[in-house]
Amino acid sequence: MDVAQQAVDELAYLAEEFSTAPALDEMERRTLADKATAGPTSAHVIEEVHTPLNFAYTTFTTGSTAFQNIVGVTWSELPERERSGARALSRAGARPDDTVLLCYAPLGNVFSRGAFERAQVRPVFLSRSSRDAFLVALCRARPRVVVGESSFLRASLEDAKKLGVWDAVPEGVHLLCAGTPLDLELLPIAEEKGAVVHDLYGCQEFGWLVMDGAPLRWPPPSGKAGPCWQREGCRPATAFPWAEPGTC
Repeated sequence: MDVAQQAVDELAYLAEEFSTAPALDEMERRTLADKATAGPTSAHVIEEVHTPLNFAYTTFTTGSTAFQNIVGVTWSELPERERSGARALSRAGARPDDTVLLCYAPLGNVFSRGAFERAQVRPVFLSRSSRDAFLVALCRARPRVVVGESSFLRASLEDAKKLGVWDAVPEGVHLLCAGTPLDLELLPIAEEKGAVVHDLYGCQEFGWLVMDGAPLRWPPPSGKAGPCWQREGCRPATAFPWAEPGTC
């Protein structure tokens, strides 16, 4: 055998048997299920990407103010993100072993999987990204908490009356409205079913920040309580009145 070829064969053996660098099938993988976002949307494709190791996971902004931007959620961000997400669920009345229905799967990334685990609730998703599928899930799963965009929820409840399923819609559900400004026309139709509407504000970069006007993170990101605070990294309009808990 040619000496050079023999050296190549030996190097190939060493590269496979003793290398500390992983092969493709040895790399760690994160699925949508791993991130608690395994639901359909009509605006995405599911694509594998090479995510840097310093990110706990990647997601995208919704594009409400610009093009959708990729967001890398760091490991150091996770603990406070999980706490604020679990706090939002608790304020909405979620109890251990409850089902939480997410109408838009990427909203699960704003909570993070750890928030659902802290709250001891089970996130579930629609079978299809449509109002009809939402009504079926709402009537069959009968969740205590629903997370979705307020206009979508309002239009779906209006559809329930038109489609003859209004009487099957459960009473007293907590509607966590997120993603867009609150559609005030949701309030009267939700009240007919004794549903409690919550206005939840946050972003993919930093998780949930404010619910019903009350901060979900404490202390404020600046470390100082004052007349208002602005979350570092958010657009300039993202500022909120601030008060010590229990003083509003």
